[in-house]
Amino acid sequence: MSDAAALEARQFAWRASALFAALFFSAGIQMAYLPAWFASRGLTPGEISLVLALPMVVRMATTPGITYAADLSGQQERIIVWLTWGALGAVVALYFGHAFWPLLAAMIVHASLWTAIMPLSEALAMRGVNRGGLDYGRMRSWGSVAFIAAGLVGGGVLGTFGAERIIILLMGSAVALVVVAHLIAGQTGDAAGANTQRADMTWRDTLRLLTRQHFIFLFLASGLGQASHAVYYAFATIYWQSIGIAPLAIGMLWAVGVAAEIGVFVISKRLIARFGAPLLLVVGIAAGVLRWPLTALEPPLVLLFVVQLLHGLTFGAVHLAAVHLIATLAGESRSATAQGVHNTFAAGLFMAGAIAGAGWLFAAYGGSAFFAMAALSALALFAALAFTKRHAALGDVLPRN
Repeated sequence: MSDAAALEARQFAWRASALFAALFFSAGIQMAYLPAWFASRGLTPGEISLVLALPMVVRMATTPGITYAADLSGQQERIIVWLTWGALGAVVALYFGHAFWPLLAAMIVHASLWTAIMPLSEALAMRGVNRGGLDYGRMRSWGSVAFIAAGLVGGGVLGTFGAERIIILLMGSAVALVVVAHLIAGQTGDAAGANTQRADMTWRDTLRLLTRQHFIFLFLASGLGQASHAVYYAFATIYWQSIGIAPLAIGMLWAVGVAAEIGVFVISKRLIARFGAPLLLVVGIAAGVLRWPLTALEPPLVLLFVVQLLHGLTFGAVHLAAVHLIATLAGESRSATAQGVHNTFAAGLFMAGAIAGAGWLFAAYGGSAFFAMAALSALALFAALAFTKRHAALGDVLPRN
């Protein structure tokens, strides 16, 4: 690679990193603090639940369509720009909303547009990996760093200024998304620049591609593997409090998990090169079979910190492997569509169902609900092994660009 191409690839990597950072800062604010902001606008708990839940249902229908359109047009960067502007407009509409129906409408529009940016960003980053030899994990790690920052900054704003100012943080992240999207769309060049390949398949061809055994087993493995975190995400803090762990230690446990995730992302290029994405998928999911029973058994705090390090595998390694494998199997011209389907159904739908069941499980069985997450990991492991067997037997035989 020439010096100019290497410089261009590095610039693209920083811009993609900034895109992930803006996306995940926004995600952190939405997840942790947007319910409090809705309450400050006078919504009841039932209305808040609907405002948060209904957009999740709508985006399952919109995200695959948007990513498919991006592949057909060959203009992923331009569509990301449009989506970021639309998401910013929806946040502005939220700011001016003071009743249930306007807020619900704004959230549906925001979720439909903002959620589609993520799989397009994954496809964009993987194009940089394929063309410019970039490191996906290092780019994606900035999203995890930004998610932590969102929790800290949002907590400071909430404590100092009150919930009403949370929308300002969300608006700031939306503006940052617009700026970074324009920077990426303005970059050209072969190393990692603008996409020029259009998908040459109809939606029926795409459906046949994504329902091959390669993708079915991969989606099942990744979806079930990520869904096994449902009790952890929803009830780990409550569980740890119930067994006498101090709040400061609980915060440190969460931090250790995210730090392990970032660590895996940082060294992911070497991991993929050394072991391959299929093995990384299997190892990451197998770690869940070990992690969740150990968590349920109320280990000593020191051991629990060690167990938390497995988050780097159960989330980080599985996510990395899935993104790399999807990009490889789908080919560049259909990568956004495949990432969109994975993001919406394998990750989103599976996780939504698992979290819905996690509430009943935790209410009925307390910390023993983590054993059910181990069962999900075991099912995911079966799918991962089936995928690797199919992958090894047939190789990468799917149609190319």
